[in-house]
Amino acid sequence: MAEDLSEINQQIGRYQRNFLFAALTAIALLLLVQRLVVRHTLQRLDQVPQDMKRLERGEISQLNESVPDEVQPLVQEFNRILALLGQRLERSRNALGNLAHAIKTPLSLLQREIESNRFSSLEAQRQQLQTQAERIQRITERELRRARLAGAGTPGQRFDAAAEMDALITSLRLLHSAKRLDIHCSHAFQSPLPLDREDILELLGNLLDNACKWARQQVRCELSANTEIFQITIEDDGPGVSAADLDRLTQRGVRIDENMEGHGLGLAIVRDIVKLYGGEIRFLRSSLLGGLQILVRLALHH
Repeated sequence: MAEDLSEINQQIGRYQRNFLFAALTAIALLLLVQRLVVRHTLQRLDQVPQDMKRLERGEISQLNESVPDEVQPLVQEFNRILALLGQRLERSRNALGNLAHAIKTPLSLLQREIESNRFSSLEAQRQQLQTQAERIQRITERELRRARLAGAGTPGQRFDAAAEMDALITSLRLLHSAKRLDIHCSHAFQSPLPLDREDILELLGNLLDNACKWARQQVRCELSANTEIFQITIEDDGPGVSAADLDRLTQRGVRIDENMEGHGLGLAIVRDIVKLYGGEIRFLRSSLLGGLQILVRLALHH
């Protein structure tokens, strides 16, 4: 006996194909539903990378804590550490300014006592005490001036020339108002740079303050940047520096002219900041104004 099974085999094959198609469709739908559920659940995490970039640019000081419950403790702990570091840094900087301000009054009394007739018979000792008191006075004045130049800002904030330079130039004009200097600064970029605001303000403050001390009438500052380098060029119309003294300018504590007010630490601090950012600093004769030209290049991705 024999029977033709071709029709049955065709039905079985059709069933298998339909089942495979239905199974693949069901798997695809399940994967799609799973993706939608996971994406909807973790959608609030999309804000975290954006907040990290904004934090890096100095636009915010904390991450947004509106995240899934599973990662919220991590974000909160990160914010706590950020706040703690910011508070410590701010307290440290404020402490320097407060200490300088607190020393100023008793130091003035000490100088007055030194100048009194009590030391008239001890001229050598009086001169020595007077020299050390004046040195402390200069350091105190520098810390107070540094606090005024830096102003208020969030620790770790990025340097924004468009927002900072006008206030810095105004402060310098007030600090050197007796000379009535023409201080001009130009920059060709608008977005904040990936450089710490306090570091760059201290760098610019020291360089510009030094230029203002020596300048007769004019100080010029030009800031430029590309994708890799931030460049500062500062010139003045002062007497300039001899070729023999150019290499000595960044040595800590060295002062080329002991008669000029200052304590010799400013340019050494500049050197330390430049080294921190993997940059270089050069001292040249200004071809435009005739005085000293300072050229600083800092790596934006050090």
